[in-house]
Formats: sequence, structure tokens, C-alpha cells
Amino acid sequence: MKTKQYKLSCLKEKVKKERHKRARLVKWILTEQEKEYIENVLGLRVEAYLFKIQTRTFKNLYKINHSILKDLHYAHKRGKKYLIKNLTEKEKAVLKEYGINYPAYQYKVYLY
Repeated sequence: MKTKQYKLSCLKEKVKKERHKRARLVKWILTEQEKEYIENVLGLRVEAYLFKIQTRTFKNLYKINHSILKDLHYAHKRGKKYLIKNLTEKEKAVLKEYGINYPAYQYKVYLY
């Protein structure tokens, strides 16, 4: 058994333990392969919960009306490379408009 297969097998056992505890959903940090395995092989629903946004500075910040961009700007000024938070659809649209990537960081896995 290769390392990749072993990790997926451990993930399957982890899901079984949570189901045995009768948990409805769990919040886990998953890789893309683990996410696909849970969706395709185990047949469970997976939803992105937290996103990892890279911070940066913006010029003319006083003209920007979006609070998410101000949060990114000031986090970068404080020395943070990434900001991890939950995003609304409106905030996702603003980030897409400014060309900022926001990959999923943590997922909700619905067990039932």
C-alpha cells in the first residue's frame, strides 16, 4: 500500500468514526485529492467553509468602499501573508473583480 492510499484509507476510517458518533457534519482541512475521494468514492457532500486569501496593499484605499479589501490591505501592513475567513457571495464577487484568488482552506463534510 502506498502512502497516498494509506492516507485515504485513514480518512475513510476517520469518517466511519465520526458517523459512529452520529455527527451530522464535521469541519476539516482537506487537500483537493481528499475532497474528491470523499465526494466520489464515499458519496458524501462536501462544501467549502473557510477560504485562504493572500493579502496585498491597494493604492487609494480611501476611494475603495469594500471592507474585505480594506481588511486585506491592513492585514498586509501588519505583516500577515494570508487571511483565513468565511466569505459571502458579494465578497467573492469583489475579490474576483480585483483578481484575487481565494482557494478553499477548510471544508464542511455532511455525513448524513
